[in-house]
Parts: sequence; structure tokens; C-alpha cells
Amino acid sequence: MKNAQAFELKRILDSSSPSIHLNGSSYFAPKDILKLNSEKFMYFAASIVWRVTAADWSNDDIASLSNALPDHFKEQLEQYLLKKAEFPRDIYITVCVDGDVDPVPIMSLPSGDIEENMHISFFIPGIKFNVFFGAEADQELSSNLSRLGINMIYMYRSFRESCEFQQMRGLLGSELSPKGKLAKQLGRS
Repeated sequence: MKNAQAFELKRILDSSSPSIHLNGSSYFAPKDILKLNSEKFMYFAASIVWRVTAADWSNDDIASLSNALPDHFKEQLEQYLLKKAEFPRDIYITVCVDGDVDPVPIMSLPSGDIEENMHISFFIPGIKFNVFFGAEADQELSSNLSRLGINMIYMYRSFRESCEFQQMRGLLGSELSPKGKLAKQLGRS
């Protein structure tokens, strides 16, 4: 029986076969997923990353990313988004699809560490995007994708087992408390 909670990308991956096998894990190259326009995923991830790094944000959660991306990468992304250039060869994207039977509907603002790890990630329900800048950001990933001539891969990942989910769960359970209307609904006011 198919999982009613599964979303379209997960269904498409379920009906595809991964062609990349590294260190005991399997990954899908864009060519493995014929029914999917991977260019749209690349454009979406690039647009989020460019926006969060090109503007000055007043939100403390993403303020550290404002103007943090080196001009080399920012200019490449801008040219790509304006459809004046191909996707940059030295930027890599992983699209992690929640492999859990009951997917976690988590969303997040972009976060990351540009100065040391050259990496930004963000969640939308059922998907986590990781964007790596340059060959030094994740040397194993960049060398393997470069060798294959691709910039993006898809993979399954359990969001419930991820450190991000565990941190969020701990934060919600101990440091945050409902206020206002939600507190009243829960009978905590």
C-alpha cells in the first residue's frame, strides 16, 4: 500500500534507481529521475541562497549570512539566476528527501557557516537543501560530483534521526513555551 503522506518527489524517487553508490550509500543523479525537472530544483535553491546572502536582513537568525558569500560565488549565482550563465561548476547541491514513512513537515530559514564551511542549508516540508560553495566545502562530495560532471544529487535521509531535528525537538521541549492564543488553546494561560 502506498503511503498517503508521500509527496510527489518521494514517489518519483521511489520509482527510480540510483546510479551513484559511494561508501555504502546510494544517491540519485538528475539523469536517474526522468520525470523530474532538476533544473527547477537548482534554480530554487540558488535563488534562496542568493537572496539570503545578497540582502541585509534584520532577522537575527539569518543576519550572519547577509553579504557573507564571497563575490565570486555571489556573481556566479546572480548571472545564473538572470539566465546569463549556466549553473556554476563550483557550487554543489544535495537534495535530501525525508525517507521516513511519516515525513516530518519541517521548515526553516536558511542557515549555515560561510566563513569556515562554505555551506548553507534550509528545509521545506519533506526536503532539505544543502548548498556547498567550492571544492573545499565538502571535498568528498565536490570531487565525486565533479568527476561525474554534475552539480546536484538526490538522496533519502531520515529527518527524525538528523541532528537538526533532535536539536529542534529539544528546543521545543525545553526552551520554548506557547504564548497567547496557542497557550489558551492548550489551557496553559
